[in-house]
Amino acid sequence: MYYFYLFLVWWHILGITVWLGANFFLVLVFLPVAKKKKYQALYPQLFSDVVIRLRTISWMVLSSVVLSGVFLMFFRFGRAVASWNFWQQFYGETLFIKLCLVVIVIIGSFLHDFYWGEKAIKLLKESPNSPVTQKMRRLSSYLGRAIFLLGLVIVFLAVKFVRGG
Repeated sequence: MYYFYLFLVWWHILGITVWLGANFFLVLVFLPVAKKKKYQALYPQLFSDVVIRLRTISWMVLSSVVLSGVFLMFFRFGRAVASWNFWQQFYGETLFIKLCLVVIVIIGSFLHDFYWGEKAIKLLKESPNSPVTQKMRRLSSYLGRAIFLLGLVIVFLAVKFVRGG
């Protein structure tokens, strides 16, 4: 059972690494290169293809991380999580904040990926230079960045949680 627990910890960390790494890649590598003038004609379709592929991977990874996280919570604390007293102690409070942020990230990701992001991609393909397109792209971009930053906060809370500080 111990090795299964270690595997789940490894899988959980690997999933978060993939999710955050993909977001880093998108913002720091892909977008600056794809927005260059020489790729301007390709940008709408290329951007659409990349983010749709990334969305598929992200949802697979997020699902896996949530599932492994639930198992890890029960492996580590067992039935204690059903006790009100648990949630009033350090580990419970930290875990509660982390879980709330995870829910916010999932809801925000869903809205970003399947509503505002979809709308922005559709508008980008139809009329890339219109003010409505620019506004929707900006909104989607800000939401994506906020979700990413919340992901970093969740990782910080995970470190705090494990280190007990």
